Amino acid sequence: MSEQKRKNLTNKFTYIFAVTGIGGVIVWNGIRRHLFYQGIYKHITTALIAGYAGTKYGEWGDRETRKRDYILEEYMQRHPEDFQKPPVTLMGEQFMRWRPCR
Repeated sequence: MSEQKRKNLTNKFTYIFAVTGIGGVIVWNGIRRHLFYQGIYKHITTALIAGYAGTKYGEWGDRETRKRDYILEEYMQRHPEDFQKPPVTLMGEQFMRWRPCR
């Protein structure tokens, strides 16, 4: 039996988008001069839809980051001469001699 990765259902964007969606409904109720909690079903629906959108946005960002890292790693493997380690220097060699001005 192979061990499968559990897919995480939430990320940081899930909560950010959900709270922003709820805030949008509250602002909309304020513009219409209604109570901020009026139409609670709108709050719940907007939170679910915006949370789902946030999850998909986070997955897209992770996918793009993995793609960029893969391209960079592949380039570094194909061109090792461009990524040689710098020579080792002591801290005393990196600074100029200090002469106080009086």
